[in-house]
Amino acid sequence: MPGRAAVAVFVPAHRRPRTSVVRRLVTASVASLGLLIPTSTAAISATTVNSSDTWSVPNYNYTTETKNLGPYIYWKLDDAAASTTAIDSSGNARNGTYNSTWTKQIVGPLVDQAANLAVTATNAAATGNNVSCVYAPAAANYPVGSSPTVYSLITWFKTNTVKGGKLIGQESAQTGVAPDYDRMLYMDGNGRIWFGVYITATNAPIAISSATGLNDGNWHMAAATMSATTGMALYIDGVQVATNANKVSETETRVTYWRAGCGNLSGWDTAHGVWTGVNSPVASTNYPFNGSIDEATVYSGSALTAQQVTFLYWIR
Repeated sequence: MPGRAAVAVFVPAHRRPRTSVVRRLVTASVASLGLLIPTSTAAISATTVNSSDTWSVPNYNYTTETKNLGPYIYWKLDDAAASTTAIDSSGNARNGTYNSTWTKQIVGPLVDQAANLAVTATNAAATGNNVSCVYAPAAANYPVGSSPTVYSLITWFKTNTVKGGKLIGQESAQTGVAPDYDRMLYMDGNGRIWFGVYITATNAPIAISSATGLNDGNWHMAAATMSATTGMALYIDGVQVATNANKVSETETRVTYWRAGCGNLSGWDTAHGVWTGVNSPVASTNYPFNGSIDEATVYSGSALTAQQVTFLYWIR
């Protein structure tokens, strides 16, 4: 696939308060700004001087709020060590399948959850059909021409390598090396995160990226949204870092499936301006992410707002 130069803007992520008490007290004012109106139960309540006036602060939970936003697929990736199934927590029964080998139940990024677990790919050096990957079930496919035009992708990731790889995306084959691939988040050799789509009408990709590398060995949250009104947006750790007015994704001519942790990146390389650093992708390769991932989420037909993305990062 031919490409063109990426558009990249970076805004440093703000840091949230580290204590749960401070965070939940601040929540009252955050909610008043209209970031989101969650539905969780209250964690703190009190009566003011006037006994008829009361207030409460909800006990926000990343999993609960993610589910409240109506995901198409939500692989939490906190499955049992011996499991080959990635349980779908969306309520849609779209369980994934772990391909090849993974180290499961490592410490994840959601510090306020009791089951704070994630997975690490252990065969990321492989190519073709034997890479570490999570495949969507056959029943979760999109028939020809029905891939979403509005959508959101979220995944958490951690790595310190220069290998890069695909974090989450849509492929025209359930397993193996897909001939068509689009609607994807990936990391390049410099650790920059990209949101890329392919424009069928112009035979060219459009990709936006973070300006700096994130292969620092820490957990980060990447989110991409495609809106019918504002186009493409990329977020890192709850902060919008790049946008593009394009509102079009590839028109698929094959049945398509979602994957997490691997996918074809042929054509999304240095020569086409959508990759920086070493290990530029080669043709017809199933390019895995060489690191750890968690909370892989797809919203089909829904573009999350900047406030919703920021809120999800904040409540982790």
